[in-house]
Amino acid sequence: MRIEEVHISGFGKWSNVNFELNDGLQVITGSNEAGKSTLASFIVSMLFGFANGHQPYEQYLPKNGAAYGGWIKIKNNDETYQIKRIKGKNGGELTITNELGDQVPNSMLDSMLRNIDSNLYSAIYKFSQQDLNSIFQLTSNEFESQLKRVGAIGSQAWIDEINHLNQQADNIYKVRGIKPELNQLLKSYEDNDRQIQNFEDEYDQYEELLISADRLKRDIDDNTNKITSLKSEYDNLLNLKRLWPVYNRLKNLKVNNEDDTKFMGNDDIAEIQALRADITEIDRQISQARAKLADSSFMDQNETNQQFYIDNDQELTDLRENGIRIKMQLDQKSELQRKIRNQQSEKQQLLSRYETNRLPRPLDEQAVIELQKLENDYYDNGEESNSRTSRSRSVTTQSSLIPLIMGVIGILALILGSSWLIKIIGIGIVVLSIWIWKSLNTNKKADIIDDYSNTSQNNKRELVIFGQKYGLGGFKSSMWLRMQGDLHRGQELDRQISQDAAKLREINLKINQFEQSASFAQAAIGPYESTEQLINKINLLIDSQKKFINDRQRQQQRKHVLEDQIEQLNQRIQEVSTKKQSIYTRFNLSNDHDFDLYYDNFLKSTVAQERSSALSDQLDANQVQELDQFQNEESLNKSVDALKNDINETETKTESDRQKMVRNRVKADQMAQNGSLTKLRQQQANLQEQINDLTEKWLTTRLTANWIDRALQLATSDRFPQIISQAKQYFSLLTDGHYDDIKLEDDIIRVVSNDSTSFDVGELSQGTAEQLYVSLRLGFAFVMSHEVNLPIIIDDGFVNFDQKRRDAVLTLLDTLSHNNQILYFTSSKSVKDKVGSRIINLNEMQVNR
Repeated sequence: MRIEEVHISGFGKWSNVNFELNDGLQVITGSNEAGKSTLASFIVSMLFGFANGHQPYEQYLPKNGAAYGGWIKIKNNDETYQIKRIKGKNGGELTITNELGDQVPNSMLDSMLRNIDSNLYSAIYKFSQQDLNSIFQLTSNEFESQLKRVGAIGSQAWIDEINHLNQQADNIYKVRGIKPELNQLLKSYEDNDRQIQNFEDEYDQYEELLISADRLKRDIDDNTNKITSLKSEYDNLLNLKRLWPVYNRLKNLKVNNEDDTKFMGNDDIAEIQALRADITEIDRQISQARAKLADSSFMDQNETNQQFYIDNDQELTDLRENGIRIKMQLDQKSELQRKIRNQQSEKQQLLSRYETNRLPRPLDEQAVIELQKLENDYYDNGEESNSRTSRSRSVTTQSSLIPLIMGVIGILALILGSSWLIKIIGIGIVVLSIWIWKSLNTNKKADIIDDYSNTSQNNKRELVIFGQKYGLGGFKSSMWLRMQGDLHRGQELDRQISQDAAKLREINLKINQFEQSASFAQAAIGPYESTEQLINKINLLIDSQKKFINDRQRQQQRKHVLEDQIEQLNQRIQEVSTKKQSIYTRFNLSNDHDFDLYYDNFLKSTVAQERSSALSDQLDANQVQELDQFQNEESLNKSVDALKNDINETETKTESDRQKMVRNRVKADQMAQNGSLTKLRQQQANLQEQINDLTEKWLTTRLTANWIDRALQLATSDRFPQIISQAKQYFSLLTDGHYDDIKLEDDIIRVVSNDSTSFDVGELSQGTAEQLYVSLRLGFAFVMSHEVNLPIIIDDGFVNFDQKRRDAVLTLLDTLSHNNQILYFTSSKSVKDKVGSRIINLNEMQVNR
């Protein structure tokens, strides 16, 4: 695959820009922040899809609001395609068209990429300076894993199947597992076996028969296995003879270790260490308890107040209960004071209304009737009075025109006024006109009565006498009847004020009595400004003294608890120390220092034993078991002749044991008196069958996964040497022939210099290690290009290379570009002399834009 052209509609800092790429080596230069990595990421995103929202910094959303995406034009197998991606789900909306403009299925891209995903592409065909540093962590296993993924068609699916099979196997059985089915069955089998063991006391003879039958069964199985083993043992004898010297040395070491009995057992060491830890912990707890005991302090308290409270407990309690009632009286007092103020205010309004400081008594019913008759006589004065009344009404009508005109003027000012001041004046005129009109109508009747007074002196005299009689002389006669309601209200207010004032005096008396009753506690309570404050201080005194007594009791209890705890801990530490010392005495140790020296020698002995066990690694368990059967090398040689006789004797004994086993089981079945043991045996047999089935299934699953893994190894085995061979050539070229070999062994990558000196990767300089990484990656890409030929992207690599190394790698890239298109992004300005016109300068493109 070759990329011929790149168009970015919007990606990171790039928008609406085209790049035409060379089909071989294409160098793209630019300073930092010029957009090199953005362009490289765009090309990868076109092939494998945009990053999702979980990777916001890898999405490269346009900075200027341009449309997200673009397209690249590629040539694959002499066919030209345009791959376009725009914003959308699952890596973006993908469209692929051929050179005729016809859309082709999106699966075409998967076919061209040979199902390589972005991670595998980055692992093989794309690397940066950060990747070069990873050479120090790269292992041969990781290198081989990458090879497997592209080593055979569909290998990723097979790798997924391996993982699936291994997961299935873990679901069946897992070492130290609990939930897998086989683990649970094995646990059930252990529980069942323990239940069967519980029947031993009741079924001694029954169990003897069963044990004998089981022993015979084991003997039969052992003999059967022995027969099979004997038949193949002859082939193993020569190998065993070769291993005899190693076995003999291992046996001597074991004898020496068994003779060394001066060290105590692991259980004793563990117990001593536990006891020492207990002593340390108990010491800590004692110190902590003593610190708490030292920190415990009793609050200072006024002894006089405390003794006063104890001597007057009942009186203070009674005073508190009385205070609750007095607090309610205080609330009633506030309410009465408010009520009296409101009543006095209303009475003052009545006095102000009639411009007097004292209102007369209201008229009784008879006096009201008499007043009404006098007024009626006063108004009935004949035609002259009517004439005067008409004239009065005419004058009144004329007078009513004045407020009417004022009201019209005010309304016009309110509607037509251009400022708030004029509108406010208009409102005032309207209000004033309404008040004048009401005044004229209200006083109309009074004016008529006055007019009548001028014409009827007798009636007027009678009204004067009436007013003097009832104390109404200070008021106009026209108001006498109208003011009766107010006079009745004033009389009622006087009565209520008098009644509430009496209640208030009674409450004040109770409050004074309460304050006097509290005088005996004045010294303990202290000064106060109000009765309510006095009540609060009484409550505070009682509560504080009760709290002090409770706190003191709790502190005394806490002190006793801490002292008991310290005493118990001291007893405990004495017991533990005695127990520890008894163990020391058994092993002739005096103190902890002797034990530390003793334990250090024990560890050294253990290390020696571990070193000797390394010798046993040269022999597997079966070989050791077989060699244990021989006393010396001579007996090993004689055993060849005895093999045939052993087989015949074993077969005869096996048949005899089988007959005995059948007889014992028949007798055991006859002896069973109830079905409990039989049921448990049946359950055990069922569990054995299930365990065998699951074991077979687990083995099948594991073996299948191993078989597929081995098949993938075989499928890639021919390419692995090719990759290493190609990498050797590149590494030799880049190091000017200083290193000529690369070895991948035991999960370690080594290189060999031209003087046959071997080096681990960690022993190489930074530049040489990076040259090794470049060689391996380029060798991998070159060999795999026969399978999947994709462009190689190098993003600002070779930073640590000097000019000579950089020239060498450019020469190598130029050679490789005949096979793979190479896009080399760099900030170096010196590459121009090496690559000529095959260069794109991003700095110049930004200036031109």
